[in-house]
Amino acid sequence: MALFYLGAGIFLLFFSDSFQIDRALLTIVGGTFLFYGIYRIYRASVSVFKLFFSKNNDQD
Repeated sequence: MALFYLGAGIFLLFFSDSFQIDRALLTIVGGTFLFYGIYRIYRASVSVFKLFFSKNNDQD
């Protein structure tokens, strides 16, 4: 889902020249999608790092 938000944000910001929607709205929505996609990828990578690469090996 994070890649969808990232891709949609990039598309709306840089490749949506033929839409009949206001450019300000495309910029706001595209920027929001882009930042949220980056945030979700960051949070997912932190979670994966903590799960697989942490030195805390609690095996109960």
